[in-house]
Amino acid sequence: MVEKLTTPDDLVHFIERLYTERVVLVIDQFEEIFTQCRDEQERQKFFLHLMGAVERLGNKLCLVLVMRDDFQHKCAEQDYTGLADKIDNNLIRVQRMNRQELQEVILKPSKLVELEIDGYLVQQMIAYLSDSPGDLALLQYTLTQLWDNSSFNLLTISDYTSLGGVQKALGNHADKVYDSLSSEEQKVARRIFLELTRLSEDEKTPNTRQQVGLKYLVNSQ
Repeated sequence: MVEKLTTPDDLVHFIERLYTERVVLVIDQFEEIFTQCRDEQERQKFFLHLMGAVERLGNKLCLVLVMRDDFQHKCAEQDYTGLADKIDNNLIRVQRMNRQELQEVILKPSKLVELEIDGYLVQQMIAYLSDSPGDLALLQYTLTQLWDNSSFNLLTISDYTSLGGVQKALGNHADKVYDSLSSEEQKVARRIFLELTRLSEDEKTPNTRQQVGLKYLVNSQ
């Protein structure tokens, strides 16, 4: 069921009409309310309506906010209808994976497809993972590239090294694609990537992606 919500009361009325005891509303990448919206009044209005719905609906609505921990301090910079206190009182922090969990992330999927992985390769991948929030995505990309280029259902340390390892696999691939472009295409690529990146305003907040309409990316320049 899809319904367009345009006024503050629409969300409340929509959920009230649902024939269920409880509705779980999950907002993923919640940090984008700070990175994508630069209008503080608009942001305040959003929180007023959202938290108002939580209060009015009681147990009918369970609101789940999924947010990177390095953005949590943003929730306390303004009142935001008591958002920071509500988060602190209901916080569930997803901890970074330990060494054993990372090993399972690498080995268990491979067992499902009967793919062998060099034991030394597993240790090498884990050793080069840091505490960066983007490391799991880099690991996923590296494993995908190893799978795509594997032979005889075996992932080897030589294949891993040729990719550049976890830290360089994606960058090396991006450089290869960029170098294959003409000089004019490279200028366009640089402009597009700069448009899609929102630079942070302070040292606490990392650079993030930003959504840009296609019509703003395509031009004659």
